[in-house]
Amino acid sequence: MNILRGRGKIYTSQGEYLDEITYEIYLKSRNSRGTEWQGEIVPDSGILPVCNHFIELEDGRRGNSITGINTYSSFELVVDSFSIKGTCPFKH
Repeated sequence: MNILRGRGKIYTSQGEYLDEITYEIYLKSRNSRGTEWQGEIVPDSGILPVCNHFIELEDGRRGNSITGINTYSSFELVVDSFSIKGTCPFKH
């Protein structure tokens, strides 16, 4: 099973830094639309990010908590879509 664990950051939609986070994300499925992940993000302050805040992983991947974290590989053009539990009041 593929697992991503590490430290990251939360920013406002305008790019203002808010908080450090700890994350643990598991590979959920892989299909023609890309790779789907699911997991948890825990902000140091205990305050969960709102849905227009951006989450940045240790490796620099970044995205917002509505759509998840998306990266496009320049070789395969694969989208990694992260569905993060507990960070957003909306259902994906």
